[in-house]
Amino acid sequence: IKLIDTVDDCDIASTDLQVNDVIVSVQGEAVDDYDSLNAAIAGLKGGDTIEARCRRYQPDGNFEEFSIQCKTVSISL
Repeated sequence: IKLIDTVDDCDIASTDLQVNDVIVSVQGEAVDDYDSLNAAIAGLKGGDTIEARCRRYQPDGNFEEFSIQCKTVSISL
């Protein structure tokens, strides 16, 4: 899942994650679309800490892989 923007008051904004980075797994589960992301975080509550593996691609196609931790948020629709 490619990050296109962040919200400043969200916990993920305080991590090393940058626009255009790619989240490849969450809680050890591979994520490649929003359905797989939702499945990886199912059952978590707002304020729970998650770990995500991410990639930052270089123009030559190589990438750096790193982990982040952040807290989930509750969203009321």
